[in-house]
Amino acid sequence: MKKMGIALGLLFAISGLIIMYESIDYSPVKSDFEQKKEKIISRKQNHRDAVFSDDELMKYPEALRNYFRVCGFIDKSKMTYSIAKYKNVDFILNTKQKPLKIDYERVNDGVTPNVLAFIDTKFYGIPFQGVDSYDGKDGSMKGVLGKSITLFDESGEDFYTGSLVTYLSECLLVPTAALQDFIAWKKIDNHVLEATLKYNGYEVKGNFYFNDKGELEKFTTNDRVAIDSSGKKTQAAWSAIFSNYVSENKMRHPKHLKAIWHYETGDSVYFDGEMTTLEYGYK
Repeated sequence: MKKMGIALGLLFAISGLIIMYESIDYSPVKSDFEQKKEKIISRKQNHRDAVFSDDELMKYPEALRNYFRVCGFIDKSKMTYSIAKYKNVDFILNTKQKPLKIDYERVNDGVTPNVLAFIDTKFYGIPFQGVDSYDGKDGSMKGVLGKSITLFDESGEDFYTGSLVTYLSECLLVPTAALQDFIAWKKIDNHVLEATLKYNGYEVKGNFYFNDKGELEKFTTNDRVAIDSSGKKTQAAWSAIFSNYVSENKMRHPKHLKAIWHYETGDSVYFDGEMTTLEYGYK
């Protein structure tokens, strides 16, 4: 009986320590994200042209030039990064799971294909945080439960190419990136462009679809591999849907983003969220 009392006492003590730890604002995962974010946004960048110009765009397909005009980027300063934030996104970590509600922040480098993302949510009341990052050939996808229990920590070639193709899909959200030398554009028809990104020995490509207004509506690719939290890999087509365009600071951008895996067994919408803010940085 005495031993049982001691065991229960230890259990309550440990539970109390866990609760106290979870109540502390500090998060190692969030701290890691903020350090990597600072590295991107503080990196000094130089541009030969300070603004987007019609003359510069003349060498690109008409659909891309039209997008820059429609969204009001002509004669605007070239941004060096973007920070997009989302609240209460429907997110599926693994197929056949119910969507989680997550807060999401994504940083895209406009000059080099570096990407960074932070996920913040809860599993049954326990905090879960994740960081996806790619900087050159240094990248990982890490998920941590309760600020201390690592559920997964993935890296490798499939992850790197996945990061690059996701960066490619969002290059028009930080349009400086779309005009960098590592991205090449090819006209398929008046509404469809194929883009190829080559960087550090990797190559990915996908198609951009524009509507009659000149807005980007969809991106599709076969160059991503689905990797779940257990490390299982599945080759599948992938698409991103852009909608609900808004004007901010005399520039337009899509506010709603949906990401879909097209498995042989059917489509899985694993990200479906409304952007709360899109911030551009200039260096």
